[in-house]
Amino acid sequence: MSTRPLHPLWKVMGDFRGLAILAVLVNHAAFLTMVQNLVPGKGLVPRPSGRFGPAPGMVAWIGIQELTRFAVPLFLFLAGHFAVRTTHSWKGIWSRSKKLLFPHISWSLVALAWGWTWIPEMRWGAWEFLRRLVTGEALLGYFFTTLILQLYLLSRWAVPWIRKSPNKVLLGSLLLQLLAMGWNYLALLVDLRGGSLPRVPEWAFPRFCFYFVLGAWVGVRTGFVKKILQERRKALFLLTLASAVLLLTESRMVYDILVKQGRFPGLSIFFDALAPWKITTALWVTGALFCCLALGLRHFPGTPLFRRLGNRAFQVYLLHAPVLTALLKLIRSPGFPEIPPVLLFFLFFGGSLAGALAMDFLIRRWAPPLRLPFLGE
Repeated sequence: MSTRPLHPLWKVMGDFRGLAILAVLVNHAAFLTMVQNLVPGKGLVPRPSGRFGPAPGMVAWIGIQELTRFAVPLFLFLAGHFAVRTTHSWKGIWSRSKKLLFPHISWSLVALAWGWTWIPEMRWGAWEFLRRLVTGEALLGYFFTTLILQLYLLSRWAVPWIRKSPNKVLLGSLLLQLLAMGWNYLALLVDLRGGSLPRVPEWAFPRFCFYFVLGAWVGVRTGFVKKILQERRKALFLLTLASAVLLLTESRMVYDILVKQGRFPGLSIFFDALAPWKITTALWVTGALFCCLALGLRHFPGTPLFRRLGNRAFQVYLLHAPVLTALLKLIRSPGFPEIPPVLLFFLFFGGSLAGALAMDFLIRRWAPPLRLPFLGE
């Protein structure tokens, strides 16, 4: 066994914010690249049945999205881990919540303004805007703020319970998330048979509650977790690799079923087949989280980069969505040259990262009073 000293878990956790935000940017860049190529003659090829199917390049963008699903759960895992290390008065919860709530509202209002001045497809009425504001659908990825705000509020009661009975609360959160997953499987089955059943949406806390509690549980059972990560590293990596294969296999199976139902090439097929509520997604995500911890205890590649980016992770999360919205508008404008998918992906990824960091710098440097409403600081 190696005698190299192990890093403390709290320090390892802090380094992973940068990894989480990079995974978010990669996921969203792959998604928008897929959307831009979701037309016959580009990302779709004809099949003998007469239907269109994804070209090999399209399959790659799908796989990238699936394997970066750990991004939001990793943020929740980190939030839960640090939540159990802090006090949870209503004053403290409000102090953390307003840093999420104010910029969520501000940038959602920017999206509404764009709808009435620049992007007609985002022109919402009052009630539709309020719905999108509450559910986090005004901008790409903003469901996260609605989700984490719920967990912050629930932590007022959950964190003391976790400290007192960590194993029971972890099991309860697992059962609740499995119930939400099972409901969504049922909804898909009903949908395939021509019916309709509302699903548990991404912004509702039962969809992701296990990861928040898991992070808190690790904070309480740190010694036990470190021992497992040291003694079972190889088995953990093998199981995580197997879960990745299962995830991609299930996604393809659901996709093929939907194609036979005549759903292709509508975008909704990907929201069903690639949805992060699948059980195999949860297996992959949980394994990936612990693999990151196992690597981080010794040396995680790219740690200095992740640490620097992690210091601005939430700001990048907030700002990359309006940057991507503007980029998408530009790319779809008449006269804009067609870009190969790989270059388009790097345009979305690099543009969203550079644009978010630039906006963060400009607001800090030239408009300090806007830091709270637009940066959450």
